[in-house]
Amino acid sequence: MENIFKNKIYLVSLAALITAGVLINFCTKIYQCACFFSIITATSVFLSNKYGLKKASFSLALSLVIAALVTYNVEYKIHNVTYVGIMMTSFVSVFLSFVASALMFEKTQSNVLANSALVMFSASFIDGFIMSGYFVNKLSALNITSIFAQEIFFKSIYLTVFLVAAYGVKLLNSKVSKA
Repeated sequence: MENIFKNKIYLVSLAALITAGVLINFCTKIYQCACFFSIITATSVFLSNKYGLKKASFSLALSLVIAALVTYNVEYKIHNVTYVGIMMTSFVSVFLSFVASALMFEKTQSNVLANSALVMFSASFIDGFIMSGYFVNKLSALNITSIFAQEIFFKSIYLTVFLVAAYGVKLLNSKVSKA
């Protein structure tokens, strides 16, 4: 059996997960959080497709634990307001949204790109709902709805870019293998 820790692609993916996991908690703008969430989700989907859901979930959990340890004493502030617990909520939300989405579509008989799209976009909505729940007693319903809509908008843009890039790589690989 291949030792997964000797695999360069795996290590680069794990580094990307850790880096994005740390950086997501330094964001002050919705588009920034959406970008790092999208990187985490796309990387997790890639790992799931390459190594299986179990290893992808382990990798995501490991990277989020490392990110939590790195950001342990960091205060999360938006407009000079400190939000206690938001970072842990964010880590839990990212993990649950990916695993729940991947499990929902694990048995789907569609192609890899279509399944990846389903997982990534459903993870975006699940994460949005969980994070909206965090803000229920902290912001008005109008602000929460606005943040949710903006978050879904930006995540959709980023994830579409990732999917188009993945499709382009797939096409290039098929043309190279035929040549």
